[in-house]
Amino acid sequence: MMEITTVFKPGDKVWCMKNNTPYQFEIFKMEIEITGQTVSGSNYLNGDVYTSVVYIEKESAATSMDKDKFYSRSECDCYASKRELLNSFLSKEDLEHGGKI
Repeated sequence: MMEITTVFKPGDKVWCMKNNTPYQFEIFKMEIEITGQTVSGSNYLNGDVYTSVVYIEKESAATSMDKDKFYSRSECDCYASKRELLNSFLSKEDLEHGGKI
């Protein structure tokens, strides 16, 4: 049995970059993809297994005539706070000095 853990869950608000600006959105749903080789003739994974977690944002339509829009972002591009997002751009040395450039 395989257990998959994610950093966030649907309903959580996360921060990412959008058009070179920090942007917060609420996770509408998640998509998880698992890839790896299977044992011949079965559904069992064999060897290295890779997982990809994508968070989906739903932008509600402006009118009933429009369709909702969905945007996806990789888990590695999402952060719990604006500070964590901004710190992701700093080097290890910058962070050791209090994040002061």
